[in-house]
Amino acid sequence: MLNRREQLRHALVESPKAILRLPTASWVFAGFYVTACAILCILLTAAMAANDGRLGDAALSWLFPESWHFVISGMSEFFFHSQSLQVLVNMAVAGSVVLVSITLFPLKEHLSHSYEKEAQLTDESVDPLPLHVEAWEETKLLLLYATCFMSIFWVGYHPAPWRQFMATVLSTTFVALTFAIDFISPTLFRHRMRYTTVFRALFSQPLGTLAFGFVFAAPPLVAGWIMASVSPDNWFWILGILFAVEVFAIVWACIGGTWMAAKMWPGVKDTRKPWWGFVGLFWASLLAVFTWNVLSFGAIGKSLHAKSPMFKSHYSLVPDTLDLQGAGIREILSGDTHVGFSVDVEIQNPTATELKLEDNRLEIRHGQDLVATTRLNPVTVPAGGEQVQNVGLDLNIDMSMVSKGLGLLDTDEWSLTLFVEVKPGMEFPLYLKAN
Repeated sequence: MLNRREQLRHALVESPKAILRLPTASWVFAGFYVTACAILCILLTAAMAANDGRLGDAALSWLFPESWHFVISGMSEFFFHSQSLQVLVNMAVAGSVVLVSITLFPLKEHLSHSYEKEAQLTDESVDPLPLHVEAWEETKLLLLYATCFMSIFWVGYHPAPWRQFMATVLSTTFVALTFAIDFISPTLFRHRMRYTTVFRALFSQPLGTLAFGFVFAAPPLVAGWIMASVSPDNWFWILGILFAVEVFAIVWACIGGTWMAAKMWPGVKDTRKPWWGFVGLFWASLLAVFTWNVLSFGAIGKSLHAKSPMFKSHYSLVPDTLDLQGAGIREILSGDTHVGFSVDVEIQNPTATELKLEDNRLEIRHGQDLVATTRLNPVTVPAGGEQVQNVGLDLNIDMSMVSKGLGLLDTDEWSLTLFVEVKPGMEFPLYLKAN
C-alpha cells in the first residue's frame, strides 16, 4: 500500500512524466487514440455550434414529436440560465470525457495494455475482461455519472451564493473523479476487477486518486474557465478550445493512469469485492436517486407541455409606453430616489388553446442591476387573441442606481423578465422585448 507521500509523488510527478517513458510501440496506439478523440470532439463541437442550431433542430425532429420541441429547447434554456458558467464548463468537460469513455473504450484499453506490457510495469500476467463485459461495466458507470450530473444540477439551481459555490466545488471534484476512475481503471480491469471493486481500491488510496484526477483534469478545466470569462456568450469557441485541450489531456491521462495503477497494484491487488448486500444497496440507492431525478426533470417537461400556450405565446413591451414619473433630470441630480414605473405588456396567443397566466414573477432591471420585482395580474388570453396589460409600480431606487444619473433616462437599458411557475418552487424565464 502506497503511503501518502508516495501517493502524491506518483500522482503529481511520476504519472504526468509517464508519457516521456512511453515505449515506441505504444506510440502507435496513442496516435490512434488521439485521432479518434479528435474526430469525436470535432463532430461534437460542430453538431452543437453549426448552422445556428439547425442541426439541433434536426435532432429534435428525429427524436421527438413537434409538439415537444419547445419543451426540450425550453429545458435547455432553463438549464443554461440556472447554472454558473464554471459549472457549465465543468459539465461540458465531464460529459465529453464520459462520451469518449463510452464510445472509445477499446482504444483506451489497447493503449493502456500496450504501455503496461511494453514497459513491464507489472510482474503479473493479465487476464482482460471480455469487451462485452467491459461495455456493460461502462454502461453502469454511465448510470452513475448521469445521476451525479442531475444531482449537481439541483444543487446549483437555487440562486443562493453558497449553493452556486457548492455546485462549482462538487462539479469540479466530479470532473477530477471522472478522470481518475476512467483512466486508472483499465489496468485494474485487466487484472479481473469490476467497477465496484475498482471503487473500493481507488478509495483505499484517496489522496493519490484525487490528486491524479485534479492534475489531469486541470488543463481542460482551466482552458474552459478562461474561455468562459473571455467570451461567455460564444460557446463555439469555448467548446472548441476546451475540446482541443481535452484531446491531449485524455490521452495523457490514459498513459499516466496506467503508470498510477501499476504502482497502486501491489497494495490493492488483494482488495476483495464488496459484500453483495452492500453492492445491492448501492445500486438500489443509485437507481432510486436516478429515478427521482428523471421524474423531477420529467415533471418540468410535462408541465411545459401542458402549459404550451403560455410558452408559445409572444410577450413584448408595447413601444413608447415606458413611463418613468419622477425620473427627470432635476430629480436624478438632486438624489430623489422615488420613481414611478409604468409599461404596457402585450400578450399574443397564436395557439388554438386558451392561455391562462397565473403564478408569475416579473423582474425589472436597468442594465445588469435588479431594480424591482413584481408580478402580472392573472390574465386569460383567448385562442388566437391578444391582450395588453399595464404594469405599474413605485420604485425606490438605491443610491448606486442614482449614481447612474442621466443613464436612467435611457429606456433601452430597461428590461423585463417574466418568470412563470412550471412546478412548485421552479420557475421558467421569458424575456420581454419591445416590438
